[in-house]
Amino acid sequence: MSDKSHVFLKVVGFGDDPSVVTARIGLSPTPAWRIGDPMPSHSTATRNHSRWSFHSPLPLEAHVEKHLEALLPLLEPHAARIQECAAEFSVELCCAVYYEDFTPGIHLSPQILQRIADLGIPLDLDLYFLGDGSDSHENV
Repeated sequence: MSDKSHVFLKVVGFGDDPSVVTARIGLSPTPAWRIGDPMPSHSTATRNHSRWSFHSPLPLEAHVEKHLEALLPLLEPHAARIQECAAEFSVELCCAVYYEDFTPGIHLSPQILQRIADLGIPLDLDLYFLGDGSDSHENV
């Protein structure tokens, strides 16, 4: 197993119909779910909130910086609509990184930071050290 990075735009607080966010932003989610939907890896558990996400197109093994370089050009043409959604719903750019051996940290260039700032939404960075070989990052 290797380190994995999940980098995505996340929208919550829109009610129970993800198509509302799709229509407002103009992007199709990758993925979305509704409250009460089953959890893929738990046969009896269900989602306790609705969420709309738009993920980086890169493989999970890519570094966070590469994910952002791939994702930002897809989001930037929709920046005004993303900001409109953020005025009504909870919107953030999420980076969840799962490290196997150690946590080296994240380096972001001033250019990437400026592009994120220009989106006008919060950046959430979550770093996880797994160390024991667990596979707890399946449902990010």
